[in-house]
Amino acid sequence: MNQSRYHMNIGGASILLLITVFALTVFAVLSIRASYSERQMAERGRDAVERYYEADTKAEEVYAKLLDAFLAAGAGRTAASVLEAAQLPAEVMAGAKENRIIYSIGVDHNRTLRIVLELSGEECQVREWRLISAASGSYEEEIEIWDGVFTN
Repeated sequence: MNQSRYHMNIGGASILLLITVFALTVFAVLSIRASYSERQMAERGRDAVERYYEADTKAEEVYAKLLDAFLAAGAGRTAASVLEAAQLPAEVMAGAKENRIIYSIGVDHNRTLRIVLELSGEECQVREWRLISAASGSYEEEIEIWDGVFTN
């Protein structure tokens, strides 16, 4: 008797299903890691902006103190006398040079907010209000690179 049985080969389908599940799992893990990295980058950006505006607020307060001291000093004032009369906080790095007052406030470990005020006659003008990088290199620096030759 010839009985025909239909046998289903489930080996190929199982392998295809396992490969599909594995690929989807890999993509899910990669997606979660990418979103975590994006979140960390967004938090770092938010923190940097917050630190900048905190430093900017301090710089505005220092500017107000200097302006008050400038107006109170009257005639014959110098940049050094205005700076001394303002009694700035210790964390503010300030100096007087000729008719200019230069002060800086640290934003973070790498950036500083630098402000330059110019005193002339009856007005105190802001000449510079800039965020600068604390670590800056120059193109004149020479870096020793191995040329591939061993010397004894």
